[in-house]
Amino acid sequence: MHAEVRDCMQSYYRALPRDGRLPGRCSMDVPDDLLGKRVIDVLCRKGKGAYQLSDFTGDKGFVLGVDPDASFVDAASACAADNHWSGAQWQRYLRFEVGCPEDLSEAGVRDGSFDVAYVNSAINCVFDLALALAECARCLTPDGYLWVAQGVFRNADAPSIGAAASGSVWGNVFLRAVSLEQFEGLCLRVGFRSVEVLSRAVIVPDGDDARETCGASEYLQATVRVRR
Repeated sequence: MHAEVRDCMQSYYRALPRDGRLPGRCSMDVPDDLLGKRVIDVLCRKGKGAYQLSDFTGDKGFVLGVDPDASFVDAASACAADNHWSGAQWQRYLRFEVGCPEDLSEAGVRDGSFDVAYVNSAINCVFDLALALAECARCLTPDGYLWVAQGVFRNADAPSIGAAASGSVWGNVFLRAVSLEQFEGLCLRVGFRSVEVLSRAVIVPDGDDARETCGASEYLQATVRVRR
């Protein structure tokens, strides 16, 4: 990655507000085949989702939580023994590293080393969606898949806002949303072979800035499996 692009990316993540939440963020749409799998939790925040994913991967699997915010990674590691099913043995099954979605090698991720790349609702918060998708494809095994849980997408017939992120995570999620059709096109372009929409529902922006800027009913919340 060019040094200038890396600097812009890191500045973006440092400035990104990270204290908002989507409806249902405490719940997780999780694949039913995670037992024994190696899973990378992209944008893991403070680790709550990674702890849950490790419940599903079990003692034969492994979860790597990656987030660009070092304080989140430190918090996730500090609380792991109290939140992981194995207690003090958590590092045998779980690890947290600093890294950006566009460059998972920062976190030591090798080509083809994970079965599942998992993103819970925050896919629109990445600096460069195409680069992040390409990185997810790179890290997956040939039969692996990307799982986007409760992602926010713009209805195909809704006008594109295309603005930079506003002052909250809500603003980022909605202002930067692409349609499911655009998302599928990006996935196929970077090397994935299929995109399967597993659930979808209309979602209304929440928070004062999001409602005023984004409207009330032009978005979908969807869970999507993207196969390598």
